[in-house]
Order: sequence, then structure tokens, then C-alpha cells
Amino acid sequence: MIDDGLIIMGVGMLVVFTFLTIMVLSMGFMSNLILRFFPENEKPISISRKRSAAAVVASVVTDDSEQAIAVAAAYTLGTDNSELAAAIAVAHSL
Repeated sequence: MIDDGLIIMGVGMLVVFTFLTIMVLSMGFMSNLILRFFPENEKPISISRKRSAAAVVASVVTDDSEQAIAVAAAYTLGTDNSELAAAIAVAHSL
């Protein structure tokens, strides 16, 4: 009785192992086949520089007086994004 259970377990494990091996090999083959006929177009990675707070505010605010106020506020508050956003909002509300 225990022998039958061990045989069934061994056969089941062998079937699952065989299926998974065939699946992994076929997926690798299909991946290579697809990449051969449809290669990926690689785009160069562009490295952007960090802009200063004044440059960010200048690109958002259009009026000269508002720009001066926003730049001054951003300079005194630092370049933290939340503080910079608050400085821009204050400049736009004036």
C-alpha cells in the first residue's frame, strides 16, 4: 500500500519535472526566435542635469515681478520640492 503511494508520487513528480523542463526550454527558444526577427530598438539614455530652483521657477512663472518674488522665496526656502511648489503657488497668487 505504501509502495503504491510512493510509485504514484514519483511518477507525478517526474511528469511535473518533465513538463516544467520542456516549458522553460521552449520559452527560451521562442524568446531567442522573437528577438532575432524583432530586435529591440535601444534608445540612448539621456542624463538630465538638475536645474536650480531659479531655473525651475523661471520656466513656470511669466511675469517679471512674480518671477522675482518666486525666485527669492525659493532661494530662502531651499530647493526642497514641496517648498519650491509652495513658493511658486505664492508667486502665482500675487
